[in-house]
Amino acid sequence: MPCLVEPIYDSEAIEKSFMRVLYDARTLVLGSPYIMANPAHAAPASHCQFEYDDEKTDVINAYGGLRVDEKTHKYYPTIRFTRGIMCWLRVSALFASVLFMGGNTGKAKKMLRFQSAHVDSILNSPGDVMNEMMAQFNLPTDGYFLDLSRRMFQMMVTCVLAHEAGHVCLWHSLRGQGADPGATNRNDERSADIFACSVLQSLGTGALGAVAFVCQMASLMFTSKKRENYDGMDSHPGTVERIRNIYTSFANVMKYSKVKWSDIEKIICR
Repeated sequence: MPCLVEPIYDSEAIEKSFMRVLYDARTLVLGSPYIMANPAHAAPASHCQFEYDDEKTDVINAYGGLRVDEKTHKYYPTIRFTRGIMCWLRVSALFASVLFMGGNTGKAKKMLRFQSAHVDSILNSPGDVMNEMMAQFNLPTDGYFLDLSRRMFQMMVTCVLAHEAGHVCLWHSLRGQGADPGATNRNDERSADIFACSVLQSLGTGALGAVAFVCQMASLMFTSKKRENYDGMDSHPGTVERIRNIYTSFANVMKYSKVKWSDIEKIICR
């Protein structure tokens, strides 16, 4: 298995790919069979405004729901991604790919701990952190692993977007954008998770989608413990509960995967 000899990842090139990945994920999710088959879901999805905030470099989050226009007091379906969450997910795709390949849960957990200890560096230069992880954890540099990590990142973004689309299609109000109606609460988060699982299953994402969904949530759980600006955790159900529910939703495909629930428990239980 070849090991890292020279840097592979370039932060500038990584960030240039963000908009393309987001566009592909948005097209996939909002045009998914699950959404398009239900007029009540398709209507807000078709009018959804998409925003990418590249100025909040220290915020790791995505938002979805009904945004209130302060002038007209009308609600607009909106999904917003920050640059921070894109950087975080791109790096998270490395540990998720190691877990997906099976057989090295210990390494995957050490990678996630390393990642959570270098949050500021990831937000400043994700490529440098990825190169350091490739070298420190002796990750393979063959085409299969590098392609898997790219696909894992794309799927993680798709999972987050599917969850936020759930808030939009289920008519939840955007956090911090007006108190009524339907302010985001724990039940909203659970229903958005269920919605996202249905979207991913309708797209046939299989075990890759399940592992990506579980791993992106596990990675955000680690960073939320370290950063005060990870918004919304007080209104969210317990992350372990959410991860278990997602894994269970994909039970039919996960039984053929190398990733077992016991592996996930080792990752999320510190």
